[in-house]
Amino acid sequence: MDSTILDLGEDLSGFLATLSQAIDQTAREMTVFELYRRSLVSSGKAAELLGIPRLVLIQRAANLGMDRSGNHGGMCCANTEARRRVQNWMVDQVDYAIRARLSASAVPTNWRVSSK
Repeated sequence: MDSTILDLGEDLSGFLATLSQAIDQTAREMTVFELYRRSLVSSGKAAELLGIPRLVLIQRAANLGMDRSGNHGGMCCANTEARRRVQNWMVDQVDYAIRARLSASAVPTNWRVSSK
C-alpha cells in the first residue's frame, strides 16, 4: 500500500490528537467522506476504503448532513436551505453589531448590510 507523509502542522495535529481515534485514521476517514460528499467515490467504494459496511457509511454520512439519495449529486436541498438561513442570520448579526457601534441617529432605520 502506498503512503504519503502529510504535514498537518502542530495546531491541527494537536487538535486531532484530542479526538478519540488515531490521527491517521481520522485523516483517512475525513478524506474518504469528503470524496464521497463530492461524488468522487460511490458509497460502496467509500465503505470499502474505510473497512465498514455500506449501510454504516450511509448512516454516518447522513449524520454529517450528507444525503446522496436524490439526483442532486451532493449535499441535500435541506442543507442548502439551512445554509441560507445561517447566512441570513450572520448578515443580521453584522447589521446589529454595526448599528450598535454607530449612533442610532446617524444610521437610517431602513439601512441594512448587503449580503451579496
